[in-house]
Amino acid sequence: MSAPILHAKLRRDLARRRRQVFAVAATVFIGVGLFAMSWDMYGNLQNSYDLTYERTGFADVWARGDQRVVDAITAAPSVTAVETRTVTDASMKLGGRAIRGRVQGVPSSAQPAINQLAIESGSYLDAADPTSVIVETHTATQFDLAPGDMIALDQNGRWIDATISGVASSPEWLWVAPSSQELLTDPAEFGVIFVAESFAQTLAPPGSQQVVAVIDGHRPDTAAALVEAAFGAGSTEAFDRAHQPSNQALQNDVKGFKQMAVLFPILFLGVAALATSVLLGRLIHTQRGEIGMLRAFGFSERAVLTHFAQYGLITALLGGLPAIVLGSFGAGAATRAYTSFLSIPFTSTSLHPRTWLIAIGFTALLGVIAGYVPARAAARIEPAAAMRPVGATTAGRHTIVERLLPTTAPSWMLVAVRNLRRQSRRAAATATGVIAALILIVSAFVLNDSINSVFTRQFDDIDRRDLIVALDNPDNDTVSATIGSLAGVNTVEPYDETPALLSLGDRFAAQQLQAFPPGSPAHPLPDTFGGPALVVGTQVRDELDLGVGDRVSVVLPASGNTHDLPIVGFVDEPIGSVVYTDATTWADLTGTPASMLVITLDQRSQHRAVRDEVANLDGVASVRDQAAIAERAADLLQATTFFVAMMLFFAVAMAIALIFNAMTVSIAERESEVATLQANGVGRAWIRHTITAENLI
Repeated sequence: MSAPILHAKLRRDLARRRRQVFAVAATVFIGVGLFAMSWDMYGNLQNSYDLTYERTGFADVWARGDQRVVDAITAAPSVTAVETRTVTDASMKLGGRAIRGRVQGVPSSAQPAINQLAIESGSYLDAADPTSVIVETHTATQFDLAPGDMIALDQNGRWIDATISGVASSPEWLWVAPSSQELLTDPAEFGVIFVAESFAQTLAPPGSQQVVAVIDGHRPDTAAALVEAAFGAGSTEAFDRAHQPSNQALQNDVKGFKQMAVLFPILFLGVAALATSVLLGRLIHTQRGEIGMLRAFGFSERAVLTHFAQYGLITALLGGLPAIVLGSFGAGAATRAYTSFLSIPFTSTSLHPRTWLIAIGFTALLGVIAGYVPARAAARIEPAAAMRPVGATTAGRHTIVERLLPTTAPSWMLVAVRNLRRQSRRAAATATGVIAALILIVSAFVLNDSINSVFTRQFDDIDRRDLIVALDNPDNDTVSATIGSLAGVNTVEPYDETPALLSLGDRFAAQQLQAFPPGSPAHPLPDTFGGPALVVGTQVRDELDLGVGDRVSVVLPASGNTHDLPIVGFVDEPIGSVVYTDATTWADLTGTPASMLVITLDQRSQHRAVRDEVANLDGVASVRDQAAIAERAADLLQATTFFVAMMLFFAVAMAIALIFNAMTVSIAERESEVATLQANGVGRAWIRHTITAENLI
């Protein structure tokens, strides 16, 4: 008999407070929906990458070096497949414009066993045409290239034409990143092509051999040990999957999704739990008389506890269940859009039962926890106590806030201030709701500011290079003077860069070595920078356990020479990790002066016009537009800003729902007070002013 009565009461209470129930359900919907969508998208992206890597035979280890390196890797018992190939950077003309490109050798008649290509249009290499090429899909999209089009390649100082046989995706270039130090690049300044191994060897200088290997089980610890073995055999560059540039960038992205999938839903669900608890707490407060009646008629403490706990569970499920379904299907659509943007050849968008189970468990737990505390308080109310008026009669006194008010303050303001102390729990619950809502909003703004500060610091404060010019002749001072006289050019300085291997004892770190003059405005460095020494990033410092004054061995792949140089300082850079030396030391290390120029502009917005003007000068081999990379970073930042804006929108919506709920519950419990005041002739304007002032305070 008791169950139908309580069920009928539950239905009536939910219907009577449907606006508050809807507001709480909306907060649960947002939190659970965000979790389901972001967690499923995290799983879909990781599965898509894993599926692509599995179907294309993605390598576990990459290493540059001679036959000793090949033998060291081949001899490892864990290695199941090994291939060697030629990999080099070369100038190429795509769409009639010369750019820097990466050339990778592949078998001429069949797909490689490791790092296979997913042909999207056209066909594999034409066996009848030894100079046919396959263009990587991002490069083809950027330069509007298709099978049958012609490109030109720099072969030892002369341009030769090549025909595009196909366009393909590669597991090594899902994200176009030339190196771990260049995770961001301008797609208009860098391209990737695949050519027959025999053809690649004619385009590359000596020392361009790279070995790739697959290990049993793809175990990260085994791959890391194999990298160390490659360095020990004389490799000048070696890395595993975790440090492969494309995979490194993608995994950073996936980690970001994973963090978002946990951080923001927890924050939103925590606020939803607070809103549910406030709703039930005030509901129980207004139903003390009814609770006393139920207890007086024989309803047990357990029955009352279960009855009020059901409020939280049902309210949470009303918002959580549809959110789970919509979030999961939304994750599939978002994943397909994201993988299409990255040209991922194989996409996985399966539903994840684990996500549903976790989301349902979260939702139910949220409702039970939010409802248990006030429900337990309700169940323990004795019938006689519940029938008494709320609050004891005590002598009134002025609060500190009242004393601060002027003597001419209107009566509604005095009452509003007194109510804060008279109903301290109600005031605390309302204030806590406002705090939680503001935390959501501020968190979204802080996240946006943090991401902005990283990019601003990297591209405005640290890396101020606008253009990098490669010269035909390093000693051509005329070109430098001519560039310096162009409109919009601020400074022109000698510059160069090359891969380098740093070692200290049995520890190795493959880095990019860059040469600047001391005091260069293109890249501010510590005052200790200059002379035969190095300044390294904090990442290298931690990898090699370095300190100021330590000497490290530096191997340059181009020459193979080894040099011992001291460390004179460290720099903390948010994107990438580079080793720096001055231009004079560069000449001592390589035996040649710096073969490039670095340009800073009066205004970065002028970079395209100046770039095109510099590219047409005699003696200029190529121009790399660093300002365009900064613009690309800004474009990527816009996508992140959009995501943060969505979080902000949800935060504001939840804040409105939370404050609405707190306010309406606060007002609803005063129905008898308002009726009494109106019966005694108090106007509605006075009542509105009082309640509004109290809530505002």
